[in-house]
Amino acid sequence: MLITSIKDIDKKKKLVYIDYQIGFALYNREISVYKIYEGQEINENTLNQVSEVLYNRCINRISYILIRSDKSEHDLREKLRNNYYPDDIIEKAVSHYKEYGYLNDEEYASNYIQHNIPLKSKRRIYTGLLTRGISKELIEKLMDSFFETPDNEEYQRKLIEKEFVRKKFDFTNSDSLENKYILNKIISSLVRKGFNYDDILSTYYQLKQEC
Repeated sequence: MLITSIKDIDKKKKLVYIDYQIGFALYNREISVYKIYEGQEINENTLNQVSEVLYNRCINRISYILIRSDKSEHDLREKLRNNYYPDDIIEKAVSHYKEYGYLNDEEYASNYIQHNIPLKSKRRIYTGLLTRGISKELIEKLMDSFFETPDNEEYQRKLIEKEFVRKKFDFTNSDSLENKYILNKIISSLVRKGFNYDDILSTYYQLKQEC
């Protein structure tokens, strides 16, 4: 395997390209220690030593990331790739954390849903999990479970209600042309935020009845 180029990442680290592909990142000192030079072959022994260094560093990096905040497996892998860890190192390190239960997408998704139910619409929660690499099957299973709970349905109703309060909607005069216009704007805004149209209307009629 040929070291085709070595480029600066910053003042302390360099990115090593092997056979014109990104190989790995090392500190400047390590580049010297392992005698990695542009235009030379990298032997198997050196590659094994570098891999061991990168694996231990990757393990420590994952610990640092997970201590600061929960991450989905997808987001964690992306962070590691952005730090130029090779795919085989990432796979080995991530598998280590999954094996010991420190990285669990179902637990992550459950916590995410529970935290966001009082804050976001069902659709936005769903989309948020998708963008974090959680599978549709797992999201749907967990969402069905969480949203069967009356308390969580009430959270969603309260979010819809807050929009009417924020817009200072006058339920006592809801049939006026001005209020109908405002109502349409509120409904459109809530739909864009991911709330179900039928839930919006149901909440509207309930609030109107209470006035």
